[in-house]
Amino acid sequence: GFVPTPRTYQIQQNFPNPFNPSTVIPYYLPKQSRVQLLVFDVMGRSVIEKEEDIVEAGSHEIVINGQNLSSGVYIYQFIIDGIKVPPKKMVLLR
Repeated sequence: GFVPTPRTYQIQQNFPNPFNPSTVIPYYLPKQSRVQLLVFDVMGRSVIEKEEDIVEAGSHEIVINGQNLSSGVYIYQFIIDGIKVPPKKMVLLR
C-alpha cells in the first residue's frame, strides 16, 4: 500500500528502555535539517550533547551510550533547525 510521507519531523521513544549501557533513538526528518541532541539528568544538567549536524531527509537513528552515566531517569531533547522538540524520558538501569 501507499504510505504517505510525514510532513513533520518525528522523534520516537528510545529502545530498549530501560537500557544499559546503550540505547537507540529513531527519528524522521521531512527535509534536510540541522539536528542537535541534548540529554539532561533530572536536575536539568546537560550530560550528553551531540554536535549539531546537517542531516538528510528520511529516517535516522542516534545511539546514546550511557556508559559514564549513573542509573536514573534522563530527558532527551532534539533541536531541529533551531526549534526545540518536546522532550522524552529514558531510564538507565545498571
